[in-house]
Amino acid sequence: MGTLETQIEQYAAMAIQVGVNLQPGQTLFIGGPAGAPIERADFVRLLATKAYDAGASRVHVLWEDEWLTRLTLERASEEALRTFPAPLARWFEDAAAEGSAFLRVSARDPDLLDGVETRRVTESQRAMMAAMAPYMEYTGAMRVSWSIVCAATRAWANKVFPQLPEAERVDALWRALLQAARISGGDPAANWREHLARLSERTEALDRQRLRRLHYRAPGTDLVIELPERHQWLSCAGSRNAQGVCFVPNMPTEEVFTVPARNGVHGTVRSTMPLNYNGVLIQDLSPVREWPDRRLLRQHRPGRAEGPHRDRRGLSLPRGGGARAGRLPNLATRGPVLQHAPRRKRFMPPGDRAGLPRLHRGRRVDEQGGARPSRGQR
Repeated sequence: MGTLETQIEQYAAMAIQVGVNLQPGQTLFIGGPAGAPIERADFVRLLATKAYDAGASRVHVLWEDEWLTRLTLERASEEALRTFPAPLARWFEDAAAEGSAFLRVSARDPDLLDGVETRRVTESQRAMMAAMAPYMEYTGAMRVSWSIVCAATRAWANKVFPQLPEAERVDALWRALLQAARISGGDPAANWREHLARLSERTEALDRQRLRRLHYRAPGTDLVIELPERHQWLSCAGSRNAQGVCFVPNMPTEEVFTVPARNGVHGTVRSTMPLNYNGVLIQDLSPVREWPDRRLLRQHRPGRAEGPHRDRRGLSLPRGGGARAGRLPNLATRGPVLQHAPRRKRFMPPGDRAGLPRLHRGRRVDEQGGARPSRGQR
């Protein structure tokens, strides 16, 4: 098992060796445009050290001080919030074009933006997304290696483990993250080799079924999702950059995924887990409803939201008022990520926070990769 400090160091090593799979002579960016949490400088230093151990030519770290992030959103002029530093956007685009790798550390305070005006947050995010669009084309198309890892911070730990003595909460969150990331049991490198192999087996098993639709049923949920005739199930195990180098976009990750048919989503769905969105913790996201024009409208019940986003604007729909369903994930019900969900309802790593209801009347894939058949959806 090793000490907690040893396991955190192993996690950093896996982020470099498996996550971005850094190659000798490659440049690494840590933090992304939003920056790495300055509270976890110790973990970021470990990541940089492991990157240089792997032969990195240079490691660039961009930092975020959450106190300053909030202050900026509260006090900066609206004109300034509607802009994003062009030199930073060009730097990331040029770095992606040169084949750099990018590692994000996710550890934001779930209540960071509580009380900040929604409109100001939205304007700032739109400006960043617009400026960073060329860079995000590289990451979205998997042309460069990128990954997201987690780090335990005090604010996050206080939210997840309020029942523990304050001095024990951060370590408890670290242990939960390390277990979810398959670090705390046995040899982490062997764990990830086996896990990625199982994910590949799971996608192959689903592809062999040639499913026509999935039917999700749970309290508040009755959702039918039709699948394209030639759909393919994928996982992080199949991610390769433009040079053919494998990488894992999320650590931890449990999901396999495909895409729904363009006009094939029917019914409603209720999220079974809290959603941290734009700095507000939404406790009851319900429903996602198909409208006559077959677009999706996200809504939430205002009484269950914690923070300032108490109307539809808090969910920042795309211009035009609606959005279609995108990636369709399917998580193993017995994997280490969801093992935390029933007991620690505010813990869900960023890469696997979909919180989908249990699948019925389709095929569900268990942790060992075997498909469980049921009726009517072939």
